[in-house]
Amino acid sequence: MRNFAKLIAVPPHIERVLRAYAKAHVEDAHWIEACLKFRQAVAEEFERLLCASAAVMDFPEVDDGELDPVEQSSAAA
Repeated sequence: MRNFAKLIAVPPHIERVLRAYAKAHVEDAHWIEACLKFRQAVAEEFERLLCASAAVMDFPEVDDGELDPVEQSSAAA
C-alpha cells in the first residue's frame, strides 16, 4: 500500500485498540467493524485509482493544436 492509501487506512495500533474496545462493548462492535472495513475498502480503491492514473500518465500527451469544446467555451468567455 502506498503512503497516500496508508493515510486513509486505520493504523494497526489504532485498529487493535478499536477491536479490544469492540470485544468489551459488544453493542458497538458492529459499527466499529463496519467502519474498519469501510476504511480498508476506501484505501484499496484509492490505491487502484492511483495505479490506473499512473498508467494513463505514462502515455505521451498529444497536442493537435485545437481546443476541445470545453476549452473553446472557456476561452470565448
